[in-house]
Parts: sequence; C-alpha cells; structure tokens
Amino acid sequence: SSPSLFPSKIVYLPYMGRRRNELTIKSEETSIILGLLSIILAVLLLLSTFVTAPAFDLFRKYIGISSIVGFFLLLNVALRSFGVEYAWSKKSALFGQLLTLIDFSGLLYLLNPETLDKNLNNITGSIGKSIGTLFSDIFSKDVGVLLLLALLFLFVPLALNLSFVTIKEIFVGIGNVLKKI
Repeated sequence: SSPSLFPSKIVYLPYMGRRRNELTIKSEETSIILGLLSIILAVLLLLSTFVTAPAFDLFRKYIGISSIVGFFLLLNVALRSFGVEYAWSKKSALFGQLLTLIDFSGLLYLLNPETLDKNLNNITGSIGKSIGTLFSDIFSKDVGVLLLLALLFLFVPLALNLSFVTIKEIFVGIGNVLKKI
C-alpha cells in the first residue's frame, strides 16, 4: 500500500497553555467595585441633603431631598454587590426603591411646585419637576397628587419587600390598636 497524503489517525494534543480568568460583569472584582462605587455615591447623596457645598449641587439639582431615598437604594445595591442577601437587597425590592424615589420626587413637586421655581436645588430636583409636571399635565394637580400617593402606597411595600398578607396584618394590627384607644 502506498502512503497516503492524509494520515488515517489524527492525534489531538490538549492545549497546555495557561487559561486566564477574564473580568466579566458577574466576576467578584466587578461586584466589589460596583459595591464600593455605590457606597461612595450613597454617602454623597446623604451629604447632599445636609451640606450646601457646590460639589453637592448636582445631586440636589436632579433629585433634591429625595436623595435620602436614593441613599437607601444605593446602600442596598452596595450590600447586594458584596453578596449580602436580605429582604431589602432583592431585585424586586431595589426596583421598588427606585420607583419610590421617582414617585416621591414627583409628589413633593406637586405638593409644593413654587419652591422649585425659586430654587431648583431646594426640594424636588428636576426629576421631581418632570414627574410632577407630567402628572399635572395629564390629570389635574389634585388628581395627580392622589395618583402619586396611590402609587407610593404600592411602591413602598415593594421597596420593603413586604407581601400583601403582611400588609394586611399590619393594617389589622393598627385597626386593633385604634379600637382600644
């Protein structure tokens, strides 16, 4: 038999090179960096509520006094990135906290719109102005306030990761206390 141009058996050698661990979104290093950035932003948000320095004007300009809610949101994001799991750091609770932040800003604007016109950095920020204006343009100011309050009553339990059964038990308990008064 004549030798073939193609060998009948091919031997594959395993690749013996060093495999590098790549930095991905779900890697531990990225989570730690996200957590540290979230903590830094959370502290800056909290300070922007109380300190009147030019460095904090950006936070007050966009979310105003609602930065207190933003502080808790970013703190919970940081804890989730560090791997701490509890009720307020679940994805649904974080989403509820974000919705509460937006809703609260809009509600503050509708309750006191003239404050924003005098000083943008005072109470609601531009996000609150946008949400409040949207609701007051689509509905009247009073209906907008009622709708944002209703949404707030939906978003806060979501932000606190409370089930409807727990909410019902809370209201029953409050009712029992009020009956005894």
